[in-house]
Amino acid sequence: MRGERVDHDHRTGFVRGFLCNWCNGRVDHCLHVDGCAYARYLTAPPAAALKIRYPNRGRRPRPPALNADERRALRAEIAAQEESSG
Repeated sequence: MRGERVDHDHRTGFVRGFLCNWCNGRVDHCLHVDGCAYARYLTAPPAAALKIRYPNRGRRPRPPALNADERRALRAEIAAQEESSG
């Protein structure tokens, strides 16, 4: 469809639905839990029940983002490895 994009969750790879170009570029930046159209869409994506994976065209899927505690632990692990090798 012209002017629409297949929207998908970059972490899981599952298709969520069709969005216009404008909304597709902004939906992932919504920080609301409820109270806005993006939050409602993200909470109950129209295509979720279909369990369709978005084709990544040979690219490796992105790993999920690390939270603050995981980033701290990873930095500590890297620092420990550098100390032991140096």
